[in-house]
Amino acid sequence: MRRFQQQGIHLFDLLLAMLLLSILLGYALPTYQQTLEIHRQAAELNRLQGILASARLQASVFNQMLTLCVSDNGQSCQSNTSNQGGLLLMDNNLQPLQHYPGYGHSVILNTSPLVLRPLPDRGSGGTLLPCTGFRYQSARGITLSPAGRIRINSEPPQNLETQCPN
Repeated sequence: MRRFQQQGIHLFDLLLAMLLLSILLGYALPTYQQTLEIHRQAAELNRLQGILASARLQASVFNQMLTLCVSDNGQSCQSNTSNQGGLLLMDNNLQPLQHYPGYGHSVILNTSPLVLRPLPDRGSGGTLLPCTGFRYQSARGITLSPAGRIRINSEPPQNLETQCPN
């Protein structure tokens, strides 16, 4: 009678593979989450920069004061809390001109609404903070100066960061 050897994975091999996998995931998962947060924040900052540049240009083209506020429905302004990152550009008569939908991350304005006047007039200025999570990456916002200059602010006002939903 011939004896067959069992083929397969032994318990020791399985435990060793699980140990290696847990070590790799323990290192890779936080790094992956950090990378995602950095890229989310960079994408949202770029989106907000583009919106502000477009709104400032439209104020100059239409030669009228425009306002930018938080709005997910595209019809009227809403409060900073519980928004999905949508912004609404309105004309002098508070009629909607353009709606910029959000991507699920709240946007907090320190002056709501943000007033944009045709250049060379001065607007209200303000800071927009995307709430993309600040666990691995410090908060960065977009600041629009009263003169109309747009820049990334690595130290936005502290009160904006506390308004972000967790």
